[in-house]
Amino acid sequence: MMLSKHARLFCLLVSGFAACAPLDVTVLTSSDGGFGPSHDDASNDAPEDVATRPPVHDMAPPSDASADIRHVCSSCDAAPAAVEAGGCAAGDTLCGGACVNEVIDDQNCGGCGLVCPTSCISGECVVTLATGQSPGAMAIDTRDLYWANWDVHASLMKVPLAGGTATTVWSGAPAAGGLVVDDTNVYWSAERTLESVETTLFLQLPKAGGETTTLEAYANGGTSGPIAVSASDLYYPWAPGLLRTPIGGGTVSTVFPDTDNMIVAFALDATNTYLITGFGVIVKTRLAGGSSTTLSVDQAGADALVLDATSLYWSGTTADNGDTLVKMPKAGGSVTTLASNLSPASLAIDGSNLYWTEYTNDEQIGGGLIMRMPVDGGTPTTLATSPEGVGAVGFIAVDATSVYWSTGSTLMKVTPK
Repeated sequence: MMLSKHARLFCLLVSGFAACAPLDVTVLTSSDGGFGPSHDDASNDAPEDVATRPPVHDMAPPSDASADIRHVCSSCDAAPAAVEAGGCAAGDTLCGGACVNEVIDDQNCGGCGLVCPTSCISGECVVTLATGQSPGAMAIDTRDLYWANWDVHASLMKVPLAGGTATTVWSGAPAAGGLVVDDTNVYWSAERTLESVETTLFLQLPKAGGETTTLEAYANGGTSGPIAVSASDLYYPWAPGLLRTPIGGGTVSTVFPDTDNMIVAFALDATNTYLITGFGVIVKTRLAGGSSTTLSVDQAGADALVLDATSLYWSGTTADNGDTLVKMPKAGGSVTTLASNLSPASLAIDGSNLYWTEYTNDEQIGGGLIMRMPVDGGTPTTLATSPEGVGAVGFIAVDATSVYWSTGSTLMKVTPK
């Protein structure tokens, strides 16, 4: 099975890490002792795009105020008469009765009262949330950032979005490429050696703690690629195509058959799944499976698919313009190139913008760039420069205020987005 972007990220991020030795561990089972699923109540109805779950919300109250970026300005408009009469110098902003430079002021970084615990640079605050990791896929909810390590750390981790101590949620096997969260559970894929056979597990764990459930296990496993969750099912690419497993128990079924085992990327909305094959074909089919519709063909190098209420977005490759970001209506139609000459690693989207991690070979730039561009096109904007080694940027996620990304060994965020 070819998972080009995930395979590329995997090879990049594990470079330099020691290979994992086979783990002498016990298989995870459900409450009846087998591989059968068990499940707490499923999540609420799926949002428009559950491939990059969870939905965008405001951040919850921080657990570590020292690493928080909060709006603490309670009287930004109540300026003393003297300041009000004289006004602020060009480039300054009136905040709490004082003229400040939001471009460099740590107490008003990018806006009145946005406190940056590190250094405010060009109106942006870049914070390192965790170090010493080997992050693979990652996901966020309203409180925490989750990631699965895929080297000898062999663990599922989380850290508060506001900053704080990273904690181990589960340990026992390296990540296999997929991770997603809903309102109540974390779902991810991991690799284990069971009876001398490499096995890929698809796991579920309540966020509140409790027993880990093995939803499915496949012998002779490998990197599973992206996974997604709806209100009732877990979706993942595996022979013979895109499969779904009920998270409340039931039989695995095929959503889209692909005998070539070349599903590169996919994304869900409340009704359909949209996927990219290794031959550059964009396909739509119902979440429950059935007949499919080909939306586009000959999309060379298409990968990293995201969607919003009306459109699909992905990265592609052209002979003349390198990697591109393109857009197409979900119902099908013309493919529009939004930007060219890029090297995107991973995509995320909110209501207004596309975000991506950008590979770079420029030694002056460092580990890559965090980029933003309006969903209708325009000039890409650099939000942050990743400090990791060249080309080390990986996965990306966004919420209402910040952008989060992984590198070869760290989890980071930039605020405001």
